[in-house]
Amino acid sequence: MQAADTTTALKGLFDGLTGLPRVAVAVSGGSDSMALLHLVAEWSRSQKGPREVFALTVDHGLRDESGAEANHVKRWCTALQLPHETLLWTGEKPQTGIQANARTARYDLLAKWCRKNAVPVLMTGHTADDQAETVFMRQQRTSSPKSLAGIWPENEWLGVRVLRPLLTTTRAALREYLLKLEQDWLEDPSNDNPKFERVRVRQALVGVDVASLHSIAAASQHMVREDLQEGKTWMKLHLHIDDYGVVRLTRQALRNERLAVQQIVLAHALQIAGDGTVPDATGIKAAALWLVEGAMGRRCLNGAVINVRQHVIEIMREPGRLRSRWVQVPSEGYVVFDGRFSVTAPVGSFVGPMGQPPLVRRFKDVPALAFSALPAVKLADGSVYSAINCTTIGISATLCERFSL
Repeated sequence: MQAADTTTALKGLFDGLTGLPRVAVAVSGGSDSMALLHLVAEWSRSQKGPREVFALTVDHGLRDESGAEANHVKRWCTALQLPHETLLWTGEKPQTGIQANARTARYDLLAKWCRKNAVPVLMTGHTADDQAETVFMRQQRTSSPKSLAGIWPENEWLGVRVLRPLLTTTRAALREYLLKLEQDWLEDPSNDNPKFERVRVRQALVGVDVASLHSIAAASQHMVREDLQEGKTWMKLHLHIDDYGVVRLTRQALRNERLAVQQIVLAHALQIAGDGTVPDATGIKAAALWLVEGAMGRRCLNGAVINVRQHVIEIMREPGRLRSRWVQVPSEGYVVFDGRFSVTAPVGSFVGPMGQPPLVRRFKDVPALAFSALPAVKLADGSVYSAINCTTIGISATLCERFSL
């Protein structure tokens, strides 16, 4: 890439990304993120680029120099006339799994800032080198296509679109670009600490042709996309959601599918009907195998109950796992209950779980466990109603967006 030739530097890098009004860039100060920041800044000055670009630095507080480094990045952003904000990882830090926990905390902070500030897209500076390292590490543990897919060019974190436009660009090319711009960068000493697996892998890959690792990632991503599409097609035909948030799957149709598709279907059903989080892969695989073996009865996973009947698999919220408590309805006239229902009720009334035993008589078409996890409304006079199928004026409930296929 030639710094003096903007057309060459940007050629194809942001294809398909026109029309983005606001973009945030995660900037650690390292060479990868600094190169991305310069490229996005130049792109934003073109007619096709975003109107606003925000630079975000996460200070993990793991090293004494981290605060000063964040301030250094801020000065570089000021020189580029870009707004910058430092996000602090506060609270007690883990003693083990530091890099994995720091990564989760970093994405959480970045995504929450984006949501709060109505920025729909976050960009990170992951490179071709990062992809090769990731695939190499995962090869040592598994042959699963989902794992060997490595780093995806696009995904979501807490509802924010995360883009990685540099995944096909090497770190060496980016550093050459920065040198020609006379732009310095920061070196994180942890990148040379052999106690971290990624550092050891990085050192082992020096001088190695990593093209085969990228081919593995590309092929695995293709397989995962095909499985996801097959899973979506299956769900349109055989997955049904009722007004009470109960997900029903056609049992025999699911047993006839490949294990990869079964796991995709179960993971989606458990995420929407349960606590809303992404289910653990090990638990999903075990549940799928349990169903294939012809299981009957119940199993709990991801804040949900899997109830296997003769022809149907019912997946519903586990009432004992509800985090929701009685909440007073604000002036807007509605509250979100357990991330599953948008409840409309009179201002000043209270919304909470139906409970066990339920506060009102159960509807015949709702499983008992599912009914106990539904929202109830308590009025000022102490009377209690189901928020769903309520005939009292001013009380209603609808499923939230996460139940959409």
